[in-house]
Amino acid sequence: MMFTFKKLALIFLLSFYLNLSGGLIVKLWASPGKLSNPLHSELTGTTCEILQDQKGIPHVHVSTSSNNSELKGMACLGFIQGRERSWQMDYFRRTVQGRRSEVLGRNSIQSDFFLRLLGLYERAETLFQQFEPRYQRLLWAYTWGVNQGFKVALKRGVYEFEKFEYDPEDWLPQDSVAIMLLQSFDQTRRSFQTQFDELKWLKDYGKEASQLFSQEQMPWDVSILKEGEYRKSPLISSRFPAPSSPMGSPVGSPIESQVADQIETLFKEISSPWNGSGMGSNSWVVGPQRSQSRNSWLANDPHLKLTRPPFWFWVHLNAGDIDVIGATLPGIPLFASATNRHVSWGVTNSFLPVARVSFVPISDLKNAQSIRPWVWVRFWKLRLPIFFKTFQRTLGGFPVLPVESPEGASTVMRWTGFDLKAKDLTPFLDLLSVHDVRQADQVFTQIQVPSWNFVFADDQGGIGYRAN
Repeated sequence: MMFTFKKLALIFLLSFYLNLSGGLIVKLWASPGKLSNPLHSELTGTTCEILQDQKGIPHVHVSTSSNNSELKGMACLGFIQGRERSWQMDYFRRTVQGRRSEVLGRNSIQSDFFLRLLGLYERAETLFQQFEPRYQRLLWAYTWGVNQGFKVALKRGVYEFEKFEYDPEDWLPQDSVAIMLLQSFDQTRRSFQTQFDELKWLKDYGKEASQLFSQEQMPWDVSILKEGEYRKSPLISSRFPAPSSPMGSPVGSPIESQVADQIETLFKEISSPWNGSGMGSNSWVVGPQRSQSRNSWLANDPHLKLTRPPFWFWVHLNAGDIDVIGATLPGIPLFASATNRHVSWGVTNSFLPVARVSFVPISDLKNAQSIRPWVWVRFWKLRLPIFFKTFQRTLGGFPVLPVESPEGASTVMRWTGFDLKAKDLTPFLDLLSVHDVRQADQVFTQIQVPSWNFVFADDQGGIGYRAN
C-alpha cells in the first residue's frame, strides 16, 4: 500500500495526539447479568470517547447526535469512575452498609456497628424509591455504566480485590444515594465535636467559658453570614427548639460531661472513609466591579488530606446539553466543584448546627424499634458471623446511642439528614446544565442535604452564595 507524504504526516500527528491524550473510544456492550437494569436495552452500544490529558484528567464525550445523550453521558461517567476507582467505590459502599469487617476484619466491627445503628443505607433505599422517574433513570444509567467499568477494572486486575480475595457486587442506584448521605454525615460530625468542646469548656472554666470562647472567636461554629444578615427558615425553630445547653439538659451537670465523653469516644472509634480533613476550607467569589478584568472570580479550596487514591475524581463530561469539568466523588454522579462554561460553583462545609444529642424519657421510647444485626467478619481465611448487641431507633428513625444515660432516660441523636426527602437531593442533577446564577440559585435553594456553603458565579458577571 502506497502512502503519500500528507497521509504519513496525518498518521504521525494522529498517533502522537492519541499517545499524548490517551485517546480511546469505548463501546459499552453488556449482558443483563445478575442486576436487572431497566435501561439495559437503551444503553447497550453506548459509545464513550475518552481522551486523557497530561494531568491525567479524562475527557469523556458522547456524540450530540446520540439519542438520550443525557442518559448516555451518565452511563459514560459511571463507566470511567467504575473503571478507575472500583475499590474506592466499593469501600465507600461497604462503609455506609456497615460491611467493612467482611473484608477488612475485626478492626472494622465498631465502624460497622455504628453505621448499622445510623441506618443510612436503609434511608437511601427509601429515598431512591421516592425519586421522580427522570432522576431514577439518570441514576440507573450511571449505575449501568459503573458495572461495565467494574468489569473492565477486574479484567485489568485490582490489587485490593486480589488481596482480599473477592469481587465487588453489582452497583445499585441506592448505593450512590447512600454515599451522599455518608459524606454529609461525615461533614456533620464536626457539629457534634463543637458540642463536646463547649461542654469541656463549661466544665473547666465554668461561667467564664462564654467570655473566653465567644462565637466570634470560633469561626468554625458560625456561618459566613452573621446574625441579622439573613432570613431564617421557620424550620429551624421547629426542628431544633433552643435547649438549655448544647446537650439539652441542665448546664454543667456531671452526667452531661460523662455522656459527652462516651459519645466522643464512640465517634472516634468510627474511622472516616475520607481519611480525615484539615481544619477548614476556603471559598470566595467577587463580582466584576471588584475585578480588573471585569469578570467574576471564584475560588474554592476544600481542605482535605492527600490520599491514595485521591478523595476527588476529576473528569470532563460532554454529552448533549451537559458540558462540565470538575471534581466528582467516586460513587456519585455529581460535580461538587466545577464549571459548565456558563456557571462555576464550589462547595465547603458550612458547620451549621444540624445535629443534636438529647436525653429522652424512656417512657417516650416504648414503641422504639429494636434491632440486632449481624455481620460476616473476616478472620484470616475464614468469614464468621458475629451478632451485634441489640440497639434501638425511635419511631422517627433517630438512633438511641449505646451510652450510659441519666436514670429514666436514653440518649437520642437527631440530625436533619434523617428528615430528608427525595426532592432535597435530586436538584444536584439539575446543576450540570444551569446557564446563570439565577438558575444556579434556584437549584441551591432546593438542596437541603446538610450542611454546605455554596459559592457560584456566571460568565455574565453574576455571583451568589448559599448555605443549606
